[in-house]
Amino acid sequence: MKKANVITGVVFLALSIFAYMQAQKMVGKIMTDALGPGFWPKVLGLVMGVLSLALIVEGLFGKQAEGEKVPIAFGTEGFHRVLKLFAVLIVFGAILYFLGIYVGILFMMPLCMWLHGERNKKILVGLAVGSCLFIYLVFGLALRVPLPMGLLFS
Repeated sequence: MKKANVITGVVFLALSIFAYMQAQKMVGKIMTDALGPGFWPKVLGLVMGVLSLALIVEGLFGKQAEGEKVPIAFGTEGFHRVLKLFAVLIVFGAILYFLGIYVGILFMMPLCMWLHGERNKKILVGLAVGSCLFIYLVFGLALRVPLPMGLLFS
């Protein structure tokens, strides 16, 4: 039995059920679309549920190879980097909510690149500003996609 696979499968199964239930609530304002706005979230919830069940079955009935290492090494530098990136994503979500997409990108991109080893400040700043400019020109101006501007700028 692979305990980590069973636990991960159960967590993602619960998440897929929650996602499917939330997708059920998505109702289109105009009934011209036969599939509706919740179609793809439902499909993704179902796929994630099926894959979660497969992971649970594999964890319960699959045999662990002898001498197989522990799947998660909590003390390694790589695991600490994952935790730092997770914290960056949480802060990005807060910045996105309060200050908008552009400030969030200016925060997140250089910090993620720094955590992955990029130290050239011109590249860090240039890619962040270039990405913001690209998103503004393509999605904001050309495609007129409503982007999150945050509470401060709304």
